Amino acid sequence: ADTFQALMGIFNMGVLLLLSKHAFHALNDYFDQKDEGIEEPVFNAASMSDKTGVTCWNKSE
Repeated sequence: ADTFQALMGIFNMGVLLLLSKHAFHALNDYFDQKDEGIEEPVFNAASMSDKTGVTCWNKSE
């Protein structure tokens, strides 16, 4: 069981590294909106550099 948990932990760290690029891009967009004076920033999928697989968060919703 301990070996399996270690493998899952290593796998999860790899996935986090792959997702971190997108997470930091979204975080920077949030801070940019705050700097522009927007009190309640809204996530817009069009602001992402890689829109592959994005099926939610369209501006029209």
